[in-house]
Amino acid sequence: MTYTEIAREVGMDRTKVKPWIDRYENREPGTPVSEVLKTLPKNHCREIPLEAYQWVKDLVAAHDCKTILEATDLVHREAEAAGYPRLANASYSKIRAILKSE
Repeated sequence: MTYTEIAREVGMDRTKVKPWIDRYENREPGTPVSEVLKTLPKNHCREIPLEAYQWVKDLVAAHDCKTILEATDLVHREAEAAGYPRLANASYSKIRAILKSE
């Protein structure tokens, strides 16, 4: 499959497909795919860790936020203290994407 076909299949931007394929192909022998997916490539330092996604969802649920804007404000206030400094200035659309992710 081409990168475009893979991107369409998995619902990802085409430009992000190659780094993931490279990571899969360059993994240590015997490393399960699930372990490859848990770690981000070194050149993606601006990405938010996977455990932060769950933290955002739990925080928003605990405070019963009614809107994405309310959730974004809450995350901005609490992120630094929780150890997720990148979330302290995450965009509205990033928080929305986190909340809609599975």
